[in-house]
Amino acid sequence: MKLPFFLILALFLSHHVAAEQRYVSGPGQVDLVELYTSEGCSSCPPAERRMNEYAKEKGLWSEFIPVAFHVDYWNYLGWTDPFSAPEFSARQRSYSKEWKTRTVFTPCFVVNGKVNSKTWRKSSRDQPGILSVSITENKASVSFIPTHPTQQKMTLWIAPLCGEVSSAVTSGENRGRKLEHNFVALGLHNQKMDSQDQVYTTSFPFTKHPKAKAVAIWVTVGQSLKPVQATGGWLE
Repeated sequence: MKLPFFLILALFLSHHVAAEQRYVSGPGQVDLVELYTSEGCSSCPPAERRMNEYAKEKGLWSEFIPVAFHVDYWNYLGWTDPFSAPEFSARQRSYSKEWKTRTVFTPCFVVNGKVNSKTWRKSSRDQPGILSVSITENKASVSFIPTHPTQQKMTLWIAPLCGEVSSAVTSGENRGRKLEHNFVALGLHNQKMDSQDQVYTTSFPFTKHPKAKAVAIWVTVGQSLKPVQATGGWLE
């Protein structure tokens, strides 16, 4: 049975956040690096290993935010990926429509809404604005101040992430392998932001999922998937 996102957030509360945690992007572009992957895909482990290496890179959280979305469309091959979810597959298909392509594939790196052949390297010099997130015991408050005035509507996205998890695969294309993962999305939620005097804000109940080690937050224009600004970090 699929649980509503806010019920997942309620489960997040099994560990209270003891004090305020803040994540601030700064005005420069923080890249959102997405990996679409599957434990049922034999060509995905090398991309997963590259994703795992991001944990050691200096720019983690300050220059880029990594999120691994495990799709479910390879589950029919004989192994059900325990991290997969239909909404992650739907997100990749929505990207495919934006790119005007007919197919989806794994592994697939997406950087700031565009397909990237292999990996992330800092290149953007954009100054979209400051995204700030404050997390207290059971609430998250978010604000985005764009560098340039805009009348566009903004949407907040948030994904809790687990880290350094592994699976012993017993069937399918990766049968016999032990797969290591990091920055794996445990869920995905979006909601509209309010706007007043060029400051976009929103808040929502927030509690720590038992498996969450980090959180990724980003904003987009309307229902577009292309991120405008991102932030995130490890959860205490």
